[in-house]
Amino acid sequence: MRALTGLSCSQTGKTGAAGSEAGIGSGGLTALVLRGFLAAVLGAGLLLALGGLTATGVLDAAGAGVGAGAASALAVEALRGLAALLRANVEPLQVENAKDLARARAAGLAEPMVDRLKLSPKVLETCAQGCEQLASMPDVIGEIIGLKQVPSGIRVGQMRVPIGVFGMIFESRPNLTIEAASLSIKSGNACILRGGS
Repeated sequence: MRALTGLSCSQTGKTGAAGSEAGIGSGGLTALVLRGFLAAVLGAGLLLALGGLTATGVLDAAGAGVGAGAASALAVEALRGLAALLRANVEPLQVENAKDLARARAAGLAEPMVDRLKLSPKVLETCAQGCEQLASMPDVIGEIIGLKQVPSGIRVGQMRVPIGVFGMIFESRPNLTIEAASLSIKSGNACILRGGS
C-alpha cells in the first residue's frame, strides 16, 4: 500500500485553480506530472516551481511498508506510467501548449524562444522514450563499491546514495519538466525547477 503525504498545490500571487493563471508554460505538463506520478514518487520529495505554481509531494515509504527493492520497482512503474500518460495525452497537451504559444507571442517573446516552447508529438515521444530508458537502467542506489578490509578487520566501502536535492533553471523548455521529474524519480532525489517568466 502506498502512502502519499504532504501533497499540496498552490500558486503564489494568483487566484483560481492551481496553474490556471500561472502564465506561459503552465498548461498541460504540470498537471500531467502531478496526476501521473507524484503518487508514486518514493522516498523523495518533488517540488515544482513553474511560473508561480508550486506543487510538492512525498511518499512515506516507511508508513507504506515499502523496502528498497520495492522502491526501485515502484520508480520503474512510475516512469513507465508517465511514458504511457505522455503518449495517451498528446492531443490535450498540444491544446494547452497552443495556449502557451499564443501567450508567448502576445507577450512579445522572441521567435526562437517561442519555438523552444513547442511540444510537438515528436518532442513528447522523445520524453516518453527517455522515461522508458531511465526505467530500464539498473538501480544503483544502495550499491556498495570499493569494499575492502582494513588492518583492524573493519570492512569499508562506499555506498551510492541520493545526493538529496538537485535543481535546474530553464527558460522556454516545457519538456524539461518531464526530464527533471523522471530523473528525480529514478535517482531518489528531490528536484527543484525554476522556470523563466
